[in-house]
Amino acid sequence: MKIPAGSRFFIILTISRSHLKTILYVIDSLSVGGAERLLVETINNLPEFRIVVVTLYPGDDLLPELNCHSVHCLDFKGKLTIPTTVLKLRKLITSYCPDIVHAHLLWSTFIARLATPKSIPFYFSVHSTLSKDAFGKNKLSLFLEKVTYKPWHTAIFVSEYVKSDYDQSVGLRGPAHVLYNFIPDQFFQNFRLKPDNKLEKFVAVGNLKEAKNYQYLIEAFKILKEKGVSATLDIYGQGYLQKTLQQEIDKYQLPIKLKGTAKNIHTILPQYDAYVLCSMHEGFGLAPVEAMAVGLPVFLSDIPIMHEVSGGHAVFFNPQRPEDFAGKVQEAMGQADKLKLHAEQAHAFALKLASHKSYLKGLYQIYGNSLK
Repeated sequence: MKIPAGSRFFIILTISRSHLKTILYVIDSLSVGGAERLLVETINNLPEFRIVVVTLYPGDDLLPELNCHSVHCLDFKGKLTIPTTVLKLRKLITSYCPDIVHAHLLWSTFIARLATPKSIPFYFSVHSTLSKDAFGKNKLSLFLEKVTYKPWHTAIFVSEYVKSDYDQSVGLRGPAHVLYNFIPDQFFQNFRLKPDNKLEKFVAVGNLKEAKNYQYLIEAFKILKEKGVSATLDIYGQGYLQKTLQQEIDKYQLPIKLKGTAKNIHTILPQYDAYVLCSMHEGFGLAPVEAMAVGLPVFLSDIPIMHEVSGGHAVFFNPQRPEDFAGKVQEAMGQADKLKLHAEQAHAFALKLASHKSYLKGLYQIYGNSLK
C-alpha cells in the first residue's frame, strides 16, 4: 500500500473529506502514460469528492502531482493472482463504501468488475482500439471482456471510433458514452501562430514503439533528403525501439533527433513549425490535439480517428507510403496561407473538443444520479 507523502496531510485530508461523496478509481499504475495522466488531471479537478485511487502494479511517477484521499497498490502479478487481487480490492471497496467505482485500462477493468458488487454503480473507460491493442494479440483478454462485462456497467469511450471498434468486437450491453480526453489549459495558453509560416522544423511526440510507426518517418526523411528539402524532425519519447531508430538515423545521416522524454511539452511545441503523427491506429491521440492547441499545423495519418479528433483541419497522408508524406510536405511549403488557416481552425476545434471544462461537464453528466 502506498499513500501520498506526509502522514499528517493524509490524516487532515481524511477527516475533512469524510462527509463527501466517494469515488474509487482503479488503474494499472501511476506511471507516466496518457490514461494515467488523464486520471491525475481529472482527480485534481474534483476537489468536492473524496477520491481513492487503487493501482494494480507499482509505479508512482505521477504520485507527487496527485491530490487525493489515499492510494493503494494491489501488487497484481498476472492472471494466476486474479482471485487474490479481486479479494484485496473487494476489501477496499467494503472499507471505503464508494458511491462510484470507475476503472481505467483493460486489466484494471477486469479486476474491478469482479470485485464491485452490483449495488455500486460501475464505470469503465476504454482508451484505445482494443481489437488491435488487446483482443487480436491475446484471446484471453477478449474472453475475459465478454465474461465480466454486464448490462449494468457503464462504458465510457475516448472517441466514436473506439466505441465503434468495441461494439464490433464485444458488443455494447449497457449505457455507453463518448467523452473526449482533455488537455491541460497550459497548451491553449501557449497558442500562437508563427508569423513567418516556415515549414522546416517538425516535431513528433510519443513512445518509441511499433504502433507509432516511426520507421515510416525514417523512410520519409530519406526521400526528403534525396530531394534536397530542408526539413528536420525532433521526436520526444522513449521506448524499446530507440536503439534501432538511432542506428537508422546515423546510418543515413538523417536530420532527425531522438530527444527522449520532456516535461513542460506545452512550452516546447511552439518552438516548431509543424507536428507530425504517423501511427497506423490510435484510440484518441492527445499529442496532436496538444499541437493543435498551441497553434501548430498538424500532419496526420489518414485514418478515421485522426479525422475525428482534428475535425479535418490537418494535412493527411497515407501512413503506409512514405513518399506520400514527403510529397505533402513539399506541397505545403508552397501553401503558407492554407497551412495557417489549418492551424487557426485546428486550434478552435481543439478548444471545443478537449478543454477540461467540457470534459468535466461531460463526466458529471455521465455520473448523473450516482452522485446525488
